[in-house]
Amino acid sequence: MTREIKKYSVTVFHQSYTLRSDESEDQICQAAQLVNNLMTEIEQGSQGLELSKIAVLAALKLANTVVSGKYQVERNQQCIKDLISKIEPLL
Repeated sequence: MTREIKKYSVTVFHQSYTLRSDESEDQICQAAQLVNNLMTEIEQGSQGLELSKIAVLAALKLANTVVSGKYQVERNQQCIKDLISKIEPLL
């Protein structure tokens, strides 16, 4: 079943964007707010950076979070496999 694609308007770092997505409005708004907060934090921490550099630094921080989460999932999966291999002989 295909989900309906909707249009959303969000503001990130003082600029409005129209997005199309099949995700919920709440999820889109939370993502936009996260990016906005990161960009604002970066701007405040390093005065004078141009917009493109602020955006790239925010993207890198978010990408690092995704990669870290991926590695954590892989470690958890390995841990689960190890536990299953220890439990199975006992069943």
